[in-house]
Amino acid sequence: MVVNFDGNIFPCCSVSGFTKSIILGNIRETSLAEAMQVATRDKYLFYIQKRGLSEFFNSAPLLEPMTNRAHSVCDLCKIVSESDYFGRKVNRFIDDEFARFAKITLDKIFA
Repeated sequence: MVVNFDGNIFPCCSVSGFTKSIILGNIRETSLAEAMQVATRDKYLFYIQKRGLSEFFNSAPLLEPMTNRAHSVCDLCKIVSESDYFGRKVNRFIDDEFARFAKITLDKIFA
């Protein structure tokens, strides 16, 4: 986590610019423990912590042409997290991935 000069807490160093959509709180009102809870409750942040965005990086231009301007995974994260249109697609993908993972896990438990 990074605390910016204005007190905003980010889950990463935010090399593509301080991405407003991934702010975890402000250090004046939010403890680091609370910021960590926000990071794990947020579906998008939880997913990129566990899996990263590299799999989106290659397929993203096919899904949304505006991601052609992404020059790194960090830049892609900024574009994706600030776009309502692409964010909805990513959230659907994450939901599908969680459902797939849950099914695999349950199949293993009850096998």
